[in-house]
Amino acid sequence: MLSEPVSNGKVVKVEGDTVEIAVPRSERCKSCGICPISADGSVLLKVNVDRDVKVGDEVRIRTKDKYVILSAFVIYIVPVIALITGYFLGGLLFSSELLKIVSGFLFMGISFLIDRFLDKKIRFPQEIELIV
Repeated sequence: MLSEPVSNGKVVKVEGDTVEIAVPRSERCKSCGICPISADGSVLLKVNVDRDVKVGDEVRIRTKDKYVILSAFVIYIVPVIALITGYFLGGLLFSSELLKIVSGFLFMGISFLIDRFLDKKIRFPQEIELIV
């Protein structure tokens, strides 16, 4: 079993029940670039909270394993499935190998756009606790 990812961060913005937390970049995320980065190089996370937090509070963020695995599946496996599906569907429509390959990459590109849209709309629950 995986250990639940835990990060410490600082609340930089509060908007209703959503807070923005600056978390130092880990070695794993330095090459990714998906998350927004602050001026000091920290990763900015938007998290829904059910407790009262203020700007400047130190917090610990914990994400359940199942959400980490689901995110990895959507980011890494779904595009590969889309690529293969697009290739075979292109085979039904085209006889040219080049058009089959283009069709596969087109489907994969569409899956990246869908991933991007879902990332903005769906927020997996994260547990927030204040560090005293």
